[in-house]
Amino acid sequence: MRRMLLVLAAMALLFSCREETVPVVATVGEYHVRFDDYVKRYREYLFTSAMKDNLVTRRQVAQNMAHELLLKYYDDNSAIENNPEYEKELEWARNQMILGYLKDQEVYARITADEREVRLAFARSKEKIAARHLFAPTLAEAESLYAALMKGASFNELARRTFTDSTLKSNGGYLGYFSWGDMDPVFEDSAYSMQPGQISRPVKTARGYSIIKVEDRKPAPVLTENQYLNARRGIERILRINKKRPAEQAFLKQHFDEGKLNFYEQGLSRLVGPLSAKEAEEQGRDVKVVSYGDRVFTLADIKNELERIPRNVQAAIVDIPSLKAAIKGLLIQKALLDEAREKGYADAPIVREKVQTAYNNLFLKFKFNQVVQAYTVADSTLRAYYNEHEDEFRSPRRLEVSEILVASEDKALDLKGRLLQGEDFGRLARQHSLRKWSAERGGAMGLSDWQRFGLLRGKLWKAPLNKVVGPWQVRGMYGLFKVTRRLEPQQQPFEAVRDELVQKYKKDYEWKIMFIYLNNLYKKTKISYNNDLIKSFVLDETNDRISKEQ
Repeated sequence: MRRMLLVLAAMALLFSCREETVPVVATVGEYHVRFDDYVKRYREYLFTSAMKDNLVTRRQVAQNMAHELLLKYYDDNSAIENNPEYEKELEWARNQMILGYLKDQEVYARITADEREVRLAFARSKEKIAARHLFAPTLAEAESLYAALMKGASFNELARRTFTDSTLKSNGGYLGYFSWGDMDPVFEDSAYSMQPGQISRPVKTARGYSIIKVEDRKPAPVLTENQYLNARRGIERILRINKKRPAEQAFLKQHFDEGKLNFYEQGLSRLVGPLSAKEAEEQGRDVKVVSYGDRVFTLADIKNELERIPRNVQAAIVDIPSLKAAIKGLLIQKALLDEAREKGYADAPIVREKVQTAYNNLFLKFKFNQVVQAYTVADSTLRAYYNEHEDEFRSPRRLEVSEILVASEDKALDLKGRLLQGEDFGRLARQHSLRKWSAERGGAMGLSDWQRFGLLRGKLWKAPLNKVVGPWQVRGMYGLFKVTRRLEPQQQPFEAVRDELVQKYKKDYEWKIMFIYLNNLYKKTKISYNNDLIKSFVLDETNDRISKEQ
């Protein structure tokens, strides 16, 4: 509670001032919206919204800032102040601001582009390249494709096996002509260093690995110094942007050695699924989950760390790969935060300012949700809303599907042949399928909303019942599927969807609900606006300066 009071007090420094000598654009009870704070917010709003300066928008921004003060200081916020999730998000936001500043100072500020690089990029920007490629998610698969090419396999043949995209599958991975800046920077750098007919070894890109074959190059016939000087600034900016990701990766390698990271599958499997804090405490002291160098983290340690992160971040942890990524991220975050604090970045003025802005935004997010969720929708209003949106309240399409997921297309084709010869689907699923929970059930995934099947839902919906279809690529694996039941959508009665109706109504009318709530607060507190100041200040866009008319 003390910490929450300190946070709100810090917010007050940003949004209020009781000095009569400071120009204000709005007064809410005893608090003021200062002119300097107002014009800063107004400029940010114009920049992010691409709006033009106008009186209506000026008044709206002033009103929004007054409403923030009204909600902070003239309403009961104890539910938010005592909400553990709010505390988590405050801490998380502070850490993100510190880490952002660390990146700015230690990574981005040190990125340069010299004259040679800029001139080379300019020349490349005036040259078009035609190429084809083969893609693989892992280096091992890419090396296998490269070896096949070296033994005489064609791009056309391998593209049919590699791509799910129908165009690339049928045209041998042909990408057509592209210019500098159109593709992944690493892909481009490799392509522009090759001559027509050459084939690259596997190239690591942001998405995976590519093997590139350059088909043609079309350089500009003439390049002038004047053209270069006109383009120089923009090209230098693009080069700096392209260097951000490699610079971040190099920086992380200096502070986190993945070779020292070791996961323990038994401990990880205990964390995927419900596990109470008491269970983690009692059973997890000796169960290893991860080690980094000489430091070992037990089930209880990791459970405690995961409990400290916000719910929306926790929601992304759905399986062992995402759990590993989360744990690795937390270890990296700790190492970088230690360095940032050691260098004094946590107390830098710009960090403090960004932290306070983040705190304010979080308060408003929680307040907005609290107001909307507490609103009671009249039954007559809800029924009218249901009648107007009747078609939206149908049960979803549902599919009952069994699956077999394997690592390669060849393996999938082999299993499909055995199934077509009469072997039992469930037995093969138990023996070969890589998704353990469905394999244990003979491949059965149960009756599910068809949206669960993502990009495959259309194919599965049209698939014949009780027939094996596939193989289709799924997250780097190949799947065989059998649809055993298909349920069409049906109209759902009012009472069955009442809770969903309430949430949808509140979502559609959330700003109306907030307006009603604010009107009730208006009755308790006096609010006034300095309309002359709001109307008369001059926004000097040419000099990027805000001033007041004399």
